[in-house]
Amino acid sequence: MTKMKKKEKSPKVPSPVVKAAKLGSLKELEILIAQGANIEERDCSACTPLNAAAKHGAIEVMSYLMDAGADIEARDDGGRTPLHKSAKHGQAAAATLLIARGAELNALDSSGRTPLIQAAKRGHAELALVLLNAGADQSIVSCKGLSAIASATKRGHRAIVAMLSDAKRAS
Repeated sequence: MTKMKKKEKSPKVPSPVVKAAKLGSLKELEILIAQGANIEERDCSACTPLNAAAKHGAIEVMSYLMDAGADIEARDDGGRTPLHKSAKHGQAAAATLLIARGAELNALDSSGRTPLIQAAKRGHAELALVLLNAGADQSIVSCKGLSAIASATKRGHRAIVAMLSDAKRAS
């Protein structure tokens, strides 16, 4: 019987382009792109520069990348788009920019979560409101059967539960 080799893990070192986007370093990013770097380059978790910038709220970098043609719906290894990243990490300004540029409000990640479910689960009330006002569908449920309101309830985010309930009644 032969022993199976352990699968080697990718190093947790981001690409220079993803790192510059994550840090919000527009000058460094411009230099890298001018030198031929790929704006869709991915790190070890399949995160693109736009995913990284959205996660960290680097608005100028996001605008630059989108103006340069970055894929606004690029998905990481968890199926998360830049809008998912901004929602999960409470970056309301980043989400607002992505929505204004046409990001899919109800995109599902690999667990069936929408950006609204992510925001509600994490307790990001301002972001949940941005998504609701833009027309996000709160009736969608994840693979675990949780809607945005159920996710907020499970985590004890009462303000979000109240906001989602009010929005539901108003519609």
